[in-house]
This record gives sequence, C-alpha cells and structure tokens, in this order.
Amino acid sequence: MKVARVGNTAVGYALIHWRLNGKSARLYSLAVLERWRQNGIGEMLVNAMRNSAAHEGKRLLSLEVRANKPNLIGFYQGLGFAVQRRLPAYHEDGADALIPAAPTAYSSIHIGHPVHILCRMTLQRQQSANRQFDQLYRLDIEQHEAYRA
Repeated sequence: MKVARVGNTAVGYALIHWRLNGKSARLYSLAVLERWRQNGIGEMLVNAMRNSAAHEGKRLLSLEVRANKPNLIGFYQGLGFAVQRRLPAYHEDGADALIPAAPTAYSSIHIGHPVHILCRMTLQRQQSANRQFDQLYRLDIEQHEAYRA
C-alpha cells in the first residue's frame, strides 16, 4: 500500500495485490480525498503501484472499474490502460465491470510498439504534472508493508 500525504495529512492511497508466482498484479483500491482530486495525486499513486509491481517482477497491472463510470474509465485510459474484457452484471446492482490493464514500468515492450510510446508519453505528462504539483504542495508517497503470511 502507498499513502499520499501533504504535510501530515493523508490525501490518498493505493493498494495492490498479486500472487507470488504470478505475472500480473491487480490495483485493488485507489482513493483520493475529493478536495485533492485533479492535482495528479491519483496518477502518481497509480504509477507508484506500477513501479512496485514491476519491482516484484510483475509485467501487467490490471483493475476493475464500473462500466457506467466514463470519467474514471477515461482517467485510466489516460494512464495507458486498455480495456481487456467486460464482466456482465458483476456488481450487486447488476452493473457491468470493465477490466483495464497496462504494462508495468519495466515491462518488456519493444521500443516503438504503440503501448511503449503511450507509456512514454504518459510518463512525460506525469513528470510535468509532478513538477507543477510540487510547486504548490509538498507531496510524500509513503510505502506501507502489507501483511505477509
């Protein structure tokens, strides 16, 4: 789990999980306090999780998102995620879920491959957003160790 803090205030977090011998990780939960949204915090947390997954040897990061949340779907697509499949009536209320996925930071994608170019462009946007955000606030991403049985 990673926690984003501004000063002493936790403003967001991200949580991933994976199987020890698996090749992918799942972004299980991501949240940013409403007043801190649209500042790049969610993007920084997602990219921090991609880096953590890559460090553990995972090649792909996936997640589940409600199919009726176009803004959220657009957020993940802007980070290089592409919908892999749809899960009909996945949620209790009967809403469908989408499964977007993206390569982790160190995935073995050939240079020049469209996904590689998209990830490189996303990284450049993230670095620019980070510089702009850092001019306004000091943001710390803390690593919290998960319980391991």
